Amino acid sequence: MLSGMFLPSIPDGYEQSRNKIMIIGRETRAWNVLKPDEKLINLESYIDKAITTHKNHSYKELNKKEESRGQSYFKFVRKVKMKSGESGLIHANLFCFSWKKRSPLGCPHEEVVKRYSERLLKFQIEYFKPDIIIFAHGSAGIKFRHQLFPYQGENNVCIEPIQLIPHPHLRSHFWEFDLYGKYKSYRVPHPSGLGNSTRQAHDYLISILPQR
Repeated sequence: MLSGMFLPSIPDGYEQSRNKIMIIGRETRAWNVLKPDEKLINLESYIDKAITTHKNHSYKELNKKEESRGQSYFKFVRKVKMKSGESGLIHANLFCFSWKKRSPLGCPHEEVVKRYSERLLKFQIEYFKPDIIIFAHGSAGIKFRHQLFPYQGENNVCIEPIQLIPHPHLRSHFWEFDLYGKYKSYRVPHPSGLGNSTRQAHDYLISILPQR
């Protein structure tokens, strides 16, 4: 079954923040907007609940003190927070729904999910107007991202893409480009990767992000 709809919230102090950074993951595997016995009243109420769910989840994850072993999406997000600040940090997703706590690709509702995911993500980018966008969705979402944001041909919106770090295991995973010619963007491996190449790419990206 589909999860609840993922809608990012805006952090307190976002407009005044020095560094506005949007990190785009793939999907949130379990996302319960409504309680099991709660019924949908109207769309406006659902949207409010979805945004509140995101805000509460973000606060909880960004303020965790203990770090687990290995890598995780929010462990990476917290590193970005420590370097560049929290008030301008947005965590978004490539897909607005998950399917059975996994990627919606291949599910019976795939085309609907992709259609609404595209509309929402493009609107979020235009609404938040981040200084920097970090695509950290992993290889499973690359094809869909290329559909949303073509990097070659007449419809290319990824201007002057270059590979960062001259390493055979990193070049295909770590890119820098200007989305629409105005949003400085990076594409890095998904934080769940445990290999040295993932760690090296993330460490290098953190090192070049602006200070808080």
